Amino acid sequence: MQDGITDTVGLLSPNDFQSINSKIMALEQSTGAQLSILIINSTEGISIEQYAYEVFNAWRIGRLTVDDGVLVLVALQDRAVRIEVGYGLEGQITDYFARHVINDYIVPFFRAEQYAQGIDKTVDVLIAKIKQEPLPAVGKTPFYIAKQAEPIGVIDIIAAAVIGSALLLFFWGVISAVKSSPIKAGLPVLLIVLLTGYFGGFDLSTGNGMNFGEDFLREDLPRWVQMLFLQIFPSWFSVVMIFMCFITSIMITIGFLFIICYVPSKFIKSAKLKSSLLSGFIFGLFSGVFIGSILRSGILGLFGGLIFGLLITVGFYFGIIKPGNSSHSSSRGSYSRSSHSSSSSSSSSSRSSGGGGRSGGGGASGRW
Repeated sequence: MQDGITDTVGLLSPNDFQSINSKIMALEQSTGAQLSILIINSTEGISIEQYAYEVFNAWRIGRLTVDDGVLVLVALQDRAVRIEVGYGLEGQITDYFARHVINDYIVPFFRAEQYAQGIDKTVDVLIAKIKQEPLPAVGKTPFYIAKQAEPIGVIDIIAAAVIGSALLLFFWGVISAVKSSPIKAGLPVLLIVLLTGYFGGFDLSTGNGMNFGEDFLREDLPRWVQMLFLQIFPSWFSVVMIFMCFITSIMITIGFLFIICYVPSKFIKSAKLKSSLLSGFIFGLFSGVFIGSILRSGILGLFGGLIFGLLITVGFYFGIIKPGNSSHSSSRGSYSRSSHSSSSSSSSSSRSSGGGGRSGGGGASGRW
C-alpha cells in the first residue's frame, strides 16, 4: 500500500493521482476511515473476490475494532473491478449500493477508457456515503479484543510459564534493588506507580492504548494474555513485560536445550551417536518451527520436525550426510553484490495501515 492509491500499472497521470489521493487522505484525517484504490494488471487466475479479500486483510484497511475500510480493486487486463467493504461500513455501503456504484460510475467510464474520471466519480460517491456512517471520533476507538475464550491448551501452559517467570524475574530485580538502596530505587518506582494511577492506568474497564500489530499475535495468543497486556497492565508495564518475556523465553529455551543435550550424554557413550543425535535435534527443531509457522499447525510442525530430525540423525550416523569443508570453496568464485543492492530496494510506503483489516466479505464485483 502506498498512499490512498496504489497504481502498479501507471494508469493515472500525476495530476489525476494527486487530485484523487488528496480526497482520500482528507477523508481519513477527518473521519479515520480508510479508502484504498489498488490498480493492478491482472489477478493471475485468482477470482477478483478472493484477491480483494486477501489484499484487504493483508493491508488491514480501516481502524482496529472499527473496521471502517473500503478497497476498490481494478484489474485492468482482466477488465474486472471489485469494491470490498469492511465490517464497520456494511450498514451504509451495502452490496446493492456497491453494485450500483460499479454499474453507474465505473463501467460506463471504463468502457470509454476514461479511467481517471471513473475512479474519481467512484471515490466521490463512496466518500459521501462513508460520511453518513456514525463512526467513532479519530483517536477514540473503543477497547475491543476479537479473540474469544477457548479451553486451556498447550499455548496457555507455555504462556503462563513464560509470563509467570518474567513477573518473578522483574519483581525479584525490583525487590533486590530496593533492598540494596531503598531511596534510589524506591522513589522512581513510587513515582511511576503514582503517575500510572493519575493517568488512568489502573482503570481496568478500558484498554491501555496498546494493540498487537501482527496477525498471529491477535489470532493465536489466548484471550487472557491479550487482556493482560492490553487492558490490565498499564502501557509502560506491558512494554517492560514484553521485553522480560523475550529474555525469559531465551533463558527457558537455553535451559531446555541444555537438558536435552546433557541428559542423553550420561547414557550414550558413542561419540558418533551423540553428534548424530545432536545434529538431528538441532535440524529437526528449526525445521519443525519453520513447517509449523508456514502451515500454521503445531501438530504438522512437530511431525515434520521429528521426521526431518530422524532423517538427519540417520544420515550423519551412517555417513550418508558428511560435514562439508567450506574453507576451499569460499576462496573460489566469490564476488561482491553490494554494488547492486541500491537498485533492488523498493520505495517505502507513505501510508500506514489502519490496523483493522477485517473484511466482511461484502461488496460487489463487475466487468466493463
